Amino acid sequence: MKRVHLVSINLKWDSNGRLSHKLATRLQLNDYQRDDAVAASVPMLISSQLGTLVPHHALVLCTRSLALLERSEHIIEPINSALKKVRIDLWKAAGVFHTFHPKSRFLANNNSVEEGVRQFLNNYVGYVPRVVSGNFPKRVRDTLLTSIRVYLDIVLSEAQATSIDSAKGNWNIQKAMLEFSAVLYDDLWSSHELPEEKFAPLLVETKSLYLEVRRRLGIES
Repeated sequence: MKRVHLVSINLKWDSNGRLSHKLATRLQLNDYQRDDAVAASVPMLISSQLGTLVPHHALVLCTRSLALLERSEHIIEPINSALKKVRIDLWKAAGVFHTFHPKSRFLANNNSVEEGVRQFLNNYVGYVPRVVSGNFPKRVRDTLLTSIRVYLDIVLSEAQATSIDSAKGNWNIQKAMLEFSAVLYDDLWSSHELPEEKFAPLLVETKSLYLEVRRRLGIES
């Protein structure tokens, strides 16, 4: 099926890691559609990148994201200079999906770029709810928590089946999270809103699962 480009989200940051973005599209999007694109990019991007990052970096991102979800605590991080800028593209084919385009400096090493991506993702999670309106911040919150829970479930299942090196990527985890991310917009985004009485218990369960994953991988708190 032919894919159609919907919108590009171009991101840059200052020396302290404070983000700014611009949208580029050939479509006539209203304000709601623009906010929808930016807001939905958070769970889609985070879910795919949790699978792509090595578990060590992914769990650091989980730590910061869970603190944001639980206490509205968000610390903006300076972004490793190995990462220059980022573009997120949203596409429409059978469903809506995204592609991620980090641009790194010439000859930058992989560890520095991956750290920069993790720092960018941390900052993006806190940035987007401040720049979208209406009910979008809550939808970001709910789908972000669900995405983290899905990731931790997958990691724990993989850790129970085989040995995981927290400093190395894992193809099974990456594949599962990419598949989840690919259907997130159509299957989850538009309809997934957690009542407050369900959000708090899910957050507690997810934090418990997070601690269990760290223990399984031998990562000290």
